[in-house]
Amino acid sequence: VGFLGGIRLGVGLPVGNLLHIDVTGIPERDIAASDAFGAGGALELHAGVRIARYFTPLLFIEGETLASGDGLFPNVKTTISNTRAGAFGIGVMIGSAPGKLGGFGEFDFVPVTSFNLTTTAPLQPDKTCDIAAKGAAIRFGGGANFPVLDWLHLTPVFLATLGTFTRLDQSGTCDAYGGSADITSANRRTHGMLFFGVGGDVVLGRDK
Repeated sequence: VGFLGGIRLGVGLPVGNLLHIDVTGIPERDIAASDAFGAGGALELHAGVRIARYFTPLLFIEGETLASGDGLFPNVKTTISNTRAGAFGIGVMIGSAPGKLGGFGEFDFVPVTSFNLTTTAPLQPDKTCDIAAKGAAIRFGGGANFPVLDWLHLTPVFLATLGTFTRLDQSGTCDAYGGSADITSANRRTHGMLFFGVGGDVVLGRDK
């Protein structure tokens, strides 16, 4: 066996729809990811054990600090701040042998994802809500391996995360979004996070 540990830096781009929402006094609609979140910086840490040179089960944690969107509802003045996202998961990388120029693919199960923001309440600009949408997802993608040293790879990478939020947690001084609750199946939508970046992987072990 061998060992791998690394870091990835890049840009995260939220896509898709977060959920369907119906707030009293405002027409119901799907909340697009772009309504609340823009692109931002992304960071990932990962580590795994390499098996038979080409297969690496791994754990990862990632986070994004995102730009703020224009608002959750059209024609209703709200402000959005403190926008961020995060995920934790387990998966496998399959690729070229360590120390060799080549590429890799990756598939991950992500049991924990969250998108977080702070917003003012519709029609209540003096009250704020801290909102976290949570759920599970899958992640897939790949990249290239460029050996820089015998023990170090440079890895340009693209990853796509697709999932569905199942819970909405709310805190703060407003109750405009219905409080903390599970999201009903009829109101669930598919969201995503696209990651474009570059990483560095330390590769150790005698299987090279």
